[in-house]
Amino acid sequence: MDSPAMWLFIAVAAVALLVPGLVAVGLIVLVALRGRRTPRAVRERYRHMEQWARSVGWRYCGTCTWHETLRGGPFTDPENLGHAGTAPRSDGAARGTFGSFDAAAWDYSERYKSDARPRRRWHIVAITLPAALPPMEMRQAPTDPRPGMSFEDEEFNASWRVTARDPRTAYGIANPQMIERLKRADTQGCNLLIHGNQLVLWREGLIDPPSTERALRLLVELFALIPRHVWDDANTR
Repeated sequence: MDSPAMWLFIAVAAVALLVPGLVAVGLIVLVALRGRRTPRAVRERYRHMEQWARSVGWRYCGTCTWHETLRGGPFTDPENLGHAGTAPRSDGAARGTFGSFDAAAWDYSERYKSDARPRRRWHIVAITLPAALPPMEMRQAPTDPRPGMSFEDEEFNASWRVTARDPRTAYGIANPQMIERLKRADTQGCNLLIHGNQLVLWREGLIDPPSTERALRLLVELFALIPRHVWDDANTR
């Protein structure tokens, strides 16, 4: 019983039992690492953003926590019980000035259990306003059943959903000139959020320099359409 053949048999049997387990563990680790790795196409976009930021005198920050100061829109909000996203993060971030405005752009993403994609991503662009305004959200959501503010322009009502903490201020911001600007084709896919002194544009998809520049120009145009009395009211709060 103590022959070399028996020991060889035991060794082979042990290897046969251990190898499948080790292979399974290795596969699990590999899948986990792949799930955490930023896709190559996303990394390439971030590289382009870094090059663009340097070319226009902006500071490229990479990963940041700017989303933590914002509520509403695509951002995780502990008070929003219907928000299903988890593990929020901001990457590809850059900040600088655009005209007379402090501005920033980044890629915001979250995980959704109901989504087959590893992370759902939004391109975020923001400018700093001269004063804080009451929270307001304007999103293109014609199928959203939740009630929003109503305007005289039925075409706008059918395409946009506007919600605000202060309706009086919101109607001043979403004036006829603003509404006409938002109905133009170049706003397709864009959504807007006012939180504090930040005017934020977000759209689903990856960040890139051309879209960032277009979004910055649009935000400055929209700022110019906010009437003076809105700022006067903001400064007296």
